[in-house]
Amino acid sequence: MTETKYQLIPVLEQHIPAVIELLAQLNAAGAAGPAAETETIDVPENGTWSFAELVEMHTRCNDRTRTILARIAAASLTDTEASYNDLLEAGRPYAGDPANYGFNNLRADLAWIAKYAKKIKGTNVWPLTYRQIGPEHPKGERYLYKMPVGIAKWWTEIGG
Repeated sequence: MTETKYQLIPVLEQHIPAVIELLAQLNAAGAAGPAAETETIDVPENGTWSFAELVEMHTRCNDRTRTILARIAAASLTDTEASYNDLLEAGRPYAGDPANYGFNNLRADLAWIAKYAKKIKGTNVWPLTYRQIGPEHPKGERYLYKMPVGIAKWWTEIGG
């Protein structure tokens, strides 16, 4: 068994975001292996996504949006869907005011995820699907979210 070794390296505060992005890319490339450089996975109605595009998504997201996507990935790996309440629960600990993190906050976080996806893909697609379960449910609770298993595995490997 190979022992993992860590190093503490001083970094100027203004360079921390760039260092985090570089480390995420290096760690992701090592986790995925060479096949992921060209492999893509189809996301129904949202085109194909590559591992590299998910790494870019990961670097663009903040802790809260990463955790929301991780919650969708976790549900997808168990062949279930993440509910709106699941996503609220995932995002709440990372909110500036957790007690008041609600529908509008989560809706804004989902909009940021969509915005990042559009920057990456150049069109309105994202690495997940959702379905509406009916207008009889309260606003926001009408949707369930899921990723293809391969996308969910990649997101988990990246550290989502």
